[in-house]
Amino acid sequence: MEFKEIKDIINILNETDLTEIDVTVGKERVFIKKDNVVKQVVKSNKVAKKEALPKKDIVEVKSQNVGNIILLNKTGELIVKKGQSVKEGEVLAYIESVGLKSEVKAPISGIISDVLLSNGDVADYGKVLFLIEKA
Repeated sequence: MEFKEIKDIINILNETDLTEIDVTVGKERVFIKKDNVVKQVVKSNKVAKKEALPKKDIVEVKSQNVGNIILLNKTGELIVKKGQSVKEGEVLAYIESVGLKSEVKAPISGIISDVLLSNGDVADYGKVLFLIEKA
């Protein structure tokens, strides 16, 4: 699918009350959801590209380690949730690797606009874990 075709699909989404569009042409598939992240899915249905839409000041919190992400505290509750306010330096999650836990801290104060992994998922180095909207 050409860039112009994808741009036309995005324009349709922006000009209507639709919140998402899923278009398949041959073996190519494009899924676009109206929020802070645009995903283009192709042939193997893996995420091929993510682009932040120019909407608000969003900061990506990326993994500094490789391991499994822990989003739950000792009582089994989520440490942070989408929509929750956080302060700079606050622990958002832990990355567990070889029995060691390292903290994932908020780089800024703001509101969690998205949690991109589920508890126990693998967090590769540089993988975006959270999106925080600047306060």
